[in-house]
Amino acid sequence: MKPSEIKNSTFEVLIKVILSQSDLKKRDEVIVKNYSKICLLLKWLCKNVCEMKKRNEGLDDEKKIESNDLLNISLDCILIISSILDKTDYETDQENLNAIDAISRVFEEEIEFLKLLDEDIFVRKESEVQRQLSILVNLTSRSSFVDLIINEIISIPIDEFFFNINEFLESKPYDLLLSYVNNLTHSQRLKFFIAESNFLARIFNIYVDSDNDRLNELLILIVRNCCLDHKLHQILLADEDLLVKLVKPLAGGEQIEEMESLPLDLQYLPLNKEREKNPKIRLYLIESIFQFCATSWGREKIRQSNIYYLLREYHRWETDPNAIKALLNLIDVIIKKEEEINVDNLKDLLVPEDLSKKFNEFFDS
Repeated sequence: MKPSEIKNSTFEVLIKVILSQSDLKKRDEVIVKNYSKICLLLKWLCKNVCEMKKRNEGLDDEKKIESNDLLNISLDCILIISSILDKTDYETDQENLNAIDAISRVFEEEIEFLKLLDEDIFVRKESEVQRQLSILVNLTSRSSFVDLIINEIISIPIDEFFFNINEFLESKPYDLLLSYVNNLTHSQRLKFFIAESNFLARIFNIYVDSDNDRLNELLILIVRNCCLDHKLHQILLADEDLLVKLVKPLAGGEQIEEMESLPLDLQYLPLNKEREKNPKIRLYLIESIFQFCATSWGREKIRQSNIYYLLREYHRWETDPNAIKALLNLIDVIIKKEEEINVDNLKDLLVPEDLSKKFNEFFDS
């Protein structure tokens, strides 16, 4: 079917309903209840987008504008359909699950379309990639897509993408790009690459130089996700650099008796040193440190660093209830002796009830 035949197609009604329905809940209900037809529409849209992109290369400017309008309408429709995949609250209803699974399978089969999205986000201007990135963010919210994207779709080498992250953040919608990266960090392969490279150091350099709260939240969230995997902890904490970077934003300029027992870069900070102002970022930093307490090795590493003394001073300063709760949970684990905890990996084994509650809150967040 050609794009020109869209008005005569049975898809016209579905497209109009999807694009015109302002009530998101009702729109989603239409997609779920008609998911068999939606899947056929989705296949048609994906293939047409690929065909239109190819035809655009030989068009003059006037015809290209007309074609781009149709292309954008198609992408808008695909974006709306893909948003169903990012609704975790739908996974308790069998009809919703059937729709999500069916729509997921269609996307997984449309490799050419996925490659087209990927190519666009690296070569097109910021104003032209919002739809493409949004679709990829929705898709990679599901773990089944993450490895597919990493192994088969991404067109540039992984190291090139991450080592040029500054350039991409300047030229692309940073919130969508970082949400996409954040989803991709659920890939085991990617997490090991990040842990063994200096990418997290680059993330912190961007964070330190930025005064954009939303950008910084997304950056530290990526760091936190990389800390979630206890298999990476010995790589991440091979030296004190990452731990220092996590603690430093929480530290003030207080002069404490235990100063010289701290890592060198945390000693004698300026008296006017300010702590991170954003409570959400402070919470992410605490949660990142907390992940290292999953294993006895990590807990000992934390204790040996003596960051407890800075966390103690930070606790006296903190006023946000969520950050205080997280911090007290962290401190409680640090000051406990291993004989009291009596397990190596708290993620794999049964643990004392008080510790289990603390870890469930953090590991599932």
